[in-house]
Amino acid sequence: MVRKANETDVLVGRHIKSRRQSLGLTQQQMGKQLGIPYQQFQKHEKGTSRIPAGRLFRIATILGTDVQSLYSGDFLETHSSQHHCDETLIEVLKLYQRISNSDIKLIFREIVILLSSNIDTGD
Repeated sequence: MVRKANETDVLVGRHIKSRRQSLGLTQQQMGKQLGIPYQQFQKHEKGTSRIPAGRLFRIATILGTDVQSLYSGDFLETHSSQHHCDETLIEVLKLYQRISNSDIKLIFREIVILLSSNIDTGD
């Protein structure tokens, strides 16, 4: 049984919208990153549709924050390096979204995988 959205859903939706707008992201971009229609994302922001836990985590990740911040609305960064990392991630996401060729997107993904595997092994 799906429960109806409540005041907490509305509050979380407002915080998501605020963070998204501060980062210059559109509902369309968020929907695409989440694999859902932007209209569904819009319902999440309005608090008229509950957000599944896994999706809430993905939203927080895309917005460069944690789930708790989506509840509290406190998006202040405690470390400037974390803030820089978040801005860099958002910049990379925006650049990736501008790529229209699916083959190039796959190559981009493979490059990121290769780079991250080198970091994990300390190479």
